[in-house]
Amino acid sequence: MRLESKEWTLDDLWTLPDPEMLVEGFIEEGSCKFISGPSKTGKSFFSLRLAAAVSGGTDFFGHATKQGNVLYLAAERSELMKRRTLALVKSNIPIDKDHFKVWPSPVMFSQRDQVETFVNSLRTTPDLLIVDTLRRCNDGDERDNEHMGRWCEGIEYFRDLTGSSVLVVHHDHKAGIDKFGRKMDTSFSGAGALLGYLDGYFAVKTQNDGSVVVRNEGENERSDFKIYARIHNVDISPKMSTGIMVQINESSSATKPNLAILAIEVLGDQELSRKEWHRQCVADERIVMHWPKLNASSLSTVAKEHADKITSRKFGKEVLFSVA
Repeated sequence: MRLESKEWTLDDLWTLPDPEMLVEGFIEEGSCKFISGPSKTGKSFFSLRLAAAVSGGTDFFGHATKQGNVLYLAAERSELMKRRTLALVKSNIPIDKDHFKVWPSPVMFSQRDQVETFVNSLRTTPDLLIVDTLRRCNDGDERDNEHMGRWCEGIEYFRDLTGSSVLVVHHDHKAGIDKFGRKMDTSFSGAGALLGYLDGYFAVKTQNDGSVVVRNEGENERSDFKIYARIHNVDISPKMSTGIMVQINESSSATKPNLAILAIEVLGDQELSRKEWHRQCVADERIVMHWPKLNASSLSTVAKEHADKITSRKFGKEVLFSVA
């Protein structure tokens, strides 16, 4: 039995149409990629900004997008999507109601019948599916290469049935160190099958100044995609607030304002307890912009490092700060 010839000449190859970009430098149409990072670094905030940009065909942190239908599979704390989408609207970040949908429950992609049921249940075929998170949509051991191979095949099966691009949100190892104390070659949690099956891997890393950088860590076709960002708090109502991801020019200690100087401006000539100083600093937008994870301990460190400007003394169990 002879197979039908599928030999391509170079002319055949060179006349194949190039894949269209859904997000310039980041996601091609029909690709399956994933991002990972430690807990609380802003992976979901990044993914939601991406979803909003594609839904409206608007700029995504300086990268052009092609408008399309977006389905956000919010398998992890889907109730937070209300405040997070409202925060985008309140911050004048475009999100198109007709092209943005939320699926509020997990789908086990390792099971083909579940993938088919999921696809058949959709009222609109998405151009981009965001799976947030892998862990919530996984019914097996993420350290098992064979199982994770099936899981990735399920993602590809969804892509093949719908023509959708897929972005999977994943977690990092707690410390990037294995049980023998060795540094991991890759920081994402679980089996390396993810890299072998999916088209690209982008990492979300926290910087020393509290900002984050999202960059390409491994991809079939390398790109120089990199954004610097931070989490900005948005008040939705007197009793409700959340964060959104906003872009900054660059994460650099050289351009970072001096925390001691800003703290002195907050303190004035007052003598305040550490708790009260912390409360005032957290309420000051200039400080939170650059130190979103500000805590009492970090303020104590600043006081020690700048003893010529700020003094601290023990008063019972409390610490008092004052301008020198």
